Amino acid sequence: MPLPRWTIVFIAAVWPFNLIAQDYPFKPIRLIVGFAPGGASDILARLLAGKLSTSLGQTMLVDNRASAGGVIGTELVARSTPDGYTLLLGSSAAFAITPHLVTDLPFNISRDFVPIGSFASVPFVLDVSTKVAARSVPELIALARSSAAQLNLGSAGNGTTTHMAGELFAHMAKIRFVHVPYKGAGPAMVELLAGRIDLLFDAAITTLPHLKSGRLRALAVTSAKRSELLPDLPTIGESGVPGYAASSWFGVFGPVKLPPAIVQKLNAEIVKVMNEPEVRTQMAARGADVVIGSPLEFQRFVRDEYKRYGELVKTANLKIN
Repeated sequence: MPLPRWTIVFIAAVWPFNLIAQDYPFKPIRLIVGFAPGGASDILARLLAGKLSTSLGQTMLVDNRASAGGVIGTELVARSTPDGYTLLLGSSAAFAITPHLVTDLPFNISRDFVPIGSFASVPFVLDVSTKVAARSVPELIALARSSAAQLNLGSAGNGTTTHMAGELFAHMAKIRFVHVPYKGAGPAMVELLAGRIDLLFDAAITTLPHLKSGRLRALAVTSAKRSELLPDLPTIGESGVPGYAASSWFGVFGPVKLPPAIVQKLNAEIVKVMNEPEVRTQMAARGADVVIGSPLEFQRFVRDEYKRYGELVKTANLKIN
């Protein structure tokens, strides 16, 4: 008995995606990171890529495309072929902050990308150069308010989460800094250690080694509660700026029209590797929280974050300089 016409059409439509999911991946995958090597984005990307390489049976290469607050790397993925071999390590910077600060972005975050899955959230540490006299948040605020001081705030770039964490702190503490953007958190940290900038909001991942060596001073963490990694370090909220909280989240995105079967397969692999006890231990050691869920949950989260940061940018009158 011949199959009904609608059945044939359905099979024809679904069959290619099933074949894609079964065969995928059959060659190396590029994970684009829009920031320089050495920063939190790069470190977390390499941890994830290494685990996915084993899980997927194909090499996942981390490709750093630094500059313009991650815009260049993000655009590269937006314009790539939707075959699952060029993916983006997306963050709150590119998907929730930058669209509110830059009016002529070469991509549209809601139109040009497919959310695949989240995997990490990282609060920051407020670090100061050892040349800065302040040893607490109240002392830093007092120093910034003094007429003799003009403190330089370094960041991983205009519109990045480290930039916004600093701007939010300045806005809520009613102080001012001179913003000095760099092409990534790594270069900014080098400048802080050299004493050429005064303060930097950076992830615990890259802060810890320098804290242990005494080459910088940490004043507080940006999360709403204290970090398990640095339990003796107060939050900014409990240090005289109540209500302050900032963190950076990370997830994997693909270009629009990426086949649903590939999206689901990648999401399942991300969830699987991030649930491994060894991976969770490694994440915790880097000051990162594991955050996983379905593609739909991630899509909703990104949408909510976009709205939240939009309100913040407007209320605090934050601008890129």
